[in-house]
Amino acid sequence: MIELDISGPQLVFEIEDPLSVSTEEIDLKTAENRVYLSGLGFQDQSISVHGLVDPFSSYERTLRGFLNKVGGRNLIIDITSLPKKIYFFLTKLLFGEFDLPRNVLFTYAEPNRYSENALAENPEPWEALPGFRISPRDEDNRKVVVGIGYEPLGLPDLVDSGRFDEDQMNFLFPFPAQADRVARNWRFIRGIFPNPDSGRLSVTRVDGINVPEVFQALSGIGEDGEQGLILAPFGPKPVSLAMALYAAKHSQVPNQTGVYYTQPTYYNPEYSSGVRKVGGRTALNTYCIKLDGQLVY
Repeated sequence: MIELDISGPQLVFEIEDPLSVSTEEIDLKTAENRVYLSGLGFQDQSISVHGLVDPFSSYERTLRGFLNKVGGRNLIIDITSLPKKIYFFLTKLLFGEFDLPRNVLFTYAEPNRYSENALAENPEPWEALPGFRISPRDEDNRKVVVGIGYEPLGLPDLVDSGRFDEDQMNFLFPFPAQADRVARNWRFIRGIFPNPDSGRLSVTRVDGINVPEVFQALSGIGEDGEQGLILAPFGPKPVSLAMALYAAKHSQVPNQTGVYYTQPTYYNPEYSSGVRKVGGRTALNTYCIKLDGQLVY
């Protein structure tokens, strides 16, 4: 057995949701998770508390301060419950000014079950994730790639307003998947295009946990950075991670990649439960982003 040295800087984000009918339940679950993390050896001072809709400048200061502490150490980033705006921005920092970490791994635990009720609601308007904004005048000549999830949030309104059409949009469909999840993914598409023209709608099937495969699909759609893209990460976390890697790699003008999202302001406290088992073993996926000082993507 190989012993792993996991000493060094730690950072845990505790995200405070806006007040809602579920606040009491959310606070209770948050307190339980704090106790659990303490039992794993995480120190209280490593927990950074931020409001979900706080200005991103507070998140950025925390991330930069943490990466300065990491220096050239190995870095493990778990995105299982990490907000997109955090790990997308973190990925861009690791592709740019913070290039010292020698080895970088991302991890993601697959949930055993999702709630049958709405997972997230009350989205904010369509907005760029920090670090991935493009000029409005550059949007028309870009393809839009949407990671298919369960909740289309504000996307139907954008299409209804004429912002995007079927010719411009490309969907990444997670498959294979459990039958009920496939049905929810199709409802996602029909929520945006109730009567899609099968000849115009572009749907690419991808393995929802296979980051290299999704990255390759994006490279094909974006012609390895020659065709400008706008990415909309509504799908599974590994699909979104592949989008973060692609956008961080292809961030140079004039074809820099934009990333936009409609941030929910309410999350179902029963969003998911358990961790999926595969052959009796916990489905914890690990993705190597940087190995021995060299970026893999």
